[in-house]
Amino acid sequence: MENRGFATSPDARAIRLEVENQETFMDSLRLEVSMNGEWVTSHAVELILFDADARRARTYRTNAWRVENVFWDLQRLAAEQR
Repeated sequence: MENRGFATSPDARAIRLEVENQETFMDSLRLEVSMNGEWVTSHAVELILFDADARRARTYRTNAWRVENVFWDLQRLAAEQR
C-alpha cells in the first residue's frame, strides 16, 4: 500500500492516527509539534530510536543528524537484542 509516496511493507510500517488520538500520541513521544485544530502548523525534524522493549533509546532533533551516529546507535540496539 502506498500513501503520499511511502510504500508500506512488513519492513516499512507507518501509522495513521485518528484525530482524537493525535495529541495523546504526540505528547507521549514528546514530539515538537504545533497544532491548529487537527492541522500541523510547525514541527521539528525528529528521529526516535526504540530498543527491543519499545523504550526510547535515543532521540535526534536537528535539521541534519550525523548518519554515523545513527548507524552506531542502531548497531548497539541490534546487539542488545541478541
